Amino acid sequence: MNKLLTVEVTENLLRGVVSQKRGREHLILDFFEEKLPAKESAGERNSYVADRLGKLRNDRLLSAYKTKVLYNTGSYHFFTIELPRLPEEEVEAVLRKKIEKEQEKLDGKRFVYEKLGYSREKNRDVYFVKTLEEGSIEGLKNKKLKVTGLDFEVYSLERLYSNFLEEGKNILFLDLRSDRTILMIYNQKSLELYRSINVGLEDLLKNISEFLGVDSVKAQEYKTRYGFIDKEMAEVMLENGEEFAPQLNLAYEIFLNKILRRILQSIDYFHSNNRGQEIDCIKFTGEYLRIANIGELLCDKTNIKKALPFRPLEGFKLKADVDLENCDVNTILGTLKTKRMPLSFRKKRRLPFKVNSLYISVLTFFLVLISLNFFYYKVKEYRLKKTEQRILSTLQPFFKKIDEYDKLQNEIEIMDKKIEKLEKRGTAGEFYRVLYDITESIPAEIYFNSLSFNGRSVSLKGLATSETGHQELYIKGVSDSLSKLYRVEVGEIKMLQNNPNAKSFDLEIFLPGGGK
Repeated sequence: MNKLLTVEVTENLLRGVVSQKRGREHLILDFFEEKLPAKESAGERNSYVADRLGKLRNDRLLSAYKTKVLYNTGSYHFFTIELPRLPEEEVEAVLRKKIEKEQEKLDGKRFVYEKLGYSREKNRDVYFVKTLEEGSIEGLKNKKLKVTGLDFEVYSLERLYSNFLEEGKNILFLDLRSDRTILMIYNQKSLELYRSINVGLEDLLKNISEFLGVDSVKAQEYKTRYGFIDKEMAEVMLENGEEFAPQLNLAYEIFLNKILRRILQSIDYFHSNNRGQEIDCIKFTGEYLRIANIGELLCDKTNIKKALPFRPLEGFKLKADVDLENCDVNTILGTLKTKRMPLSFRKKRRLPFKVNSLYISVLTFFLVLISLNFFYYKVKEYRLKKTEQRILSTLQPFFKKIDEYDKLQNEIEIMDKKIEKLEKRGTAGEFYRVLYDITESIPAEIYFNSLSFNGRSVSLKGLATSETGHQELYIKGVSDSLSKLYRVEVGEIKMLQNNPNAKSFDLEIFLPGGGK
């Protein structure tokens, strides 16, 4: 079954998962994450990533895997463009004109786009567009890697979060990462706003470490155990002898105020664009899931009635030894699910002529007619073969008896000829005596693998084995012992290529009066 390598490239990290498609489900088999060295240009970073992926795939025997790359360096200009409903094949050309007119001159730059929103007031589709600097993706189009194409964060997360939308509801999604927070607002099922807030879990842990004078591991324990502590909770904890409570409250307040300012700005932006509409629910994931009572805090600070956790990972199966609970994989999961990459490295094949629907209909009719005719004769041929097989299976026992009879006849004829030769030469007794003498003469290091008798002499092919390299001595010993009774000739002695401790040899023993 085909397996897939999906990787995320950031400014300083390379992380990825190996997965396998089973029906509609994705089974995650492995996860890895490592730091990337600082590079002066995107081209240098891409070349390093391509080389590193090649080594990873060789080390893990992933040479047959295809690769999806999620490019998430934050170095691309991102904007939205509204267009009237257009046929899909016309969208790219219209977007190119709009970009050059309203945003920037492309001058050979590539751009990617996805339709992620819809403006009901203007009856227009909203496209989320990214322009790519020239040379920014060079180094990743590696034939050996079999890279399917590139994906980008907003497109990846939209695929993932859209599974958690509710009919007729406006939803605000929050995803706390180690280095930042992702915010996305949906107006029903249309993406209205996407923001990356430069405040993450590392900032919270840094605050707790500084205010409480503890290391990052202890800071993580405080975060998990106590969650957000407001001033009232801090006063109660202080009365109970927990003197660190005010400092912990201050660490949280500073951290959350930075995020809440951006959240409230985004909510105001939504209200100004959608008069009379409210956000019905906040859905939070990532590190927010490990902060106690964060839902109550978000509802209190934003005046949104409901805040619920959601776990994108629940839609995937994990191999028994894979644990992704503390890993930033949400963006990778969105890329893993897609069938069509925003920037594909597969060349699209276009027909050199326009397709007429009438021609297609006529061609389809003839193809169906030919297929039915072919199927009819195949069924007929199949039935004839089945009949033939039934007849042959019935006659099979008779065929076996005939073969057995012929075999016995051949064996009887061969035995008659041998007996006749032995009787003429009177050598049967001598032959058995030679066999007895051979048996008495061979040591454990010598054994024979073939024997033939022509009435005058006994020919033997054998092997001599010795770990000390004295095979010739054992062969000579056998020859000397038998030479006392018979005339013996030793053939060529050869070393075996596949066994340096063994040598093959030929031995011919002539019966008395047999001559040569």
